[in-house]
Amino acid sequence: MRTLCICLPERPEQIEAATKHFQEAGVENLEWMWGLDSSVSGLDTSHCYEIDAPNSGFRMGPKPVGIWLAHWTAMQVIMRMSDDHVLVLETDAKFHDGWKEKFEAALKIIPSNYDFLHIGHCCLEGFKDRKHIGGDVWETKRAQCSHAYVIRRACIPFVLKTLRKVWAPIDIQIQMECFPNLRTYAVMPRLVSQHNTELPP
Repeated sequence: MRTLCICLPERPEQIEAATKHFQEAGVENLEWMWGLDSSVSGLDTSHCYEIDAPNSGFRMGPKPVGIWLAHWTAMQVIMRMSDDHVLVLETDAKFHDGWKEKFEAALKIIPSNYDFLHIGHCCLEGFKDRKHIGGDVWETKRAQCSHAYVIRRACIPFVLKTLRKVWAPIDIQIQMECFPNLRTYAVMPRLVSQHNTELPP
């Protein structure tokens, strides 16, 4: 499967570490796409994120705004590719041993017209509104995290038309605004974690 990894040219050590890890993990057809480093870009948003704390006036800072824009841009790139599905990674994606065999097994189970397949995710434990498809594949509208997911090119125009206001981290905003209208799945347990990040199950 074609793979697109978002990276920062200002962080060559991250790219070097990711290249080494991805090679060792057997990630194939890897291409790199530059994002914007929050320490350089100065990006921000004037829109508040108040789902968890109404009337707090909280706004996400430059880093999540940069991540938001990087994934939005990645979708623009993928929309112009010929591949039906593309794996999107961030440089801190950490593949578990045996991930590829489980991923290939999941692709044989999941409906061919899926829009999102999260192989790296968090915050799914405890939700009862998920449906077991088979093997390790579950249908769910709750998956969060953006470090490792497969997206279907055909769903991208809808996603891009929907995400016109930058107000929440990209994974939360997609989950809330797009997933109710898309075919979304996750491999559970996850196949990809994140370096130096403790992800809730």
